[in-house]
Amino acid sequence: MQINQSIIELEQAVAVNLLGFLKSAKMGDRKYEAEVLWLSAEGVLIRTEFSSSVGEEIYLTLQYEKPLELSGIVKRYQNWNNEKKEFYISFNQTLPPKSQELQQIIDYYFRLQKAGVTFSSQDFQEKRKT
Repeated sequence: MQINQSIIELEQAVAVNLLGFLKSAKMGDRKYEAEVLWLSAEGVLIRTEFSSSVGEEIYLTLQYEKPLELSGIVKRYQNWNNEKKEFYISFNQTLPPKSQELQQIIDYYFRLQKAGVTFSSQDFQEKRKT
């Protein structure tokens, strides 16, 4: 998938293959699964079935070695269709140790990228099965 990084407003963004879960105040306790497509220290581009509004506060749990809970604001939609929506979430200020954990994840995926590893939606579907 080719995404212009300037479009999604992510500086130093890296393509990732992460599972995440979204929730917001309007959803109550319900969580929606999200495919994390791009990640940076400033925000994330995700694909999900959840419909959100620009400006809405979102809580995102990244599933990595241990779950990392972050919050942010929906800034804009990248793609919208009836099944899956892609949108950019700008993180709220992330304080240590969460900022350090987030940077470790980003660094890991940059190392994979430098090694020539790429990701696709099929990779994500396979990861969900495990």
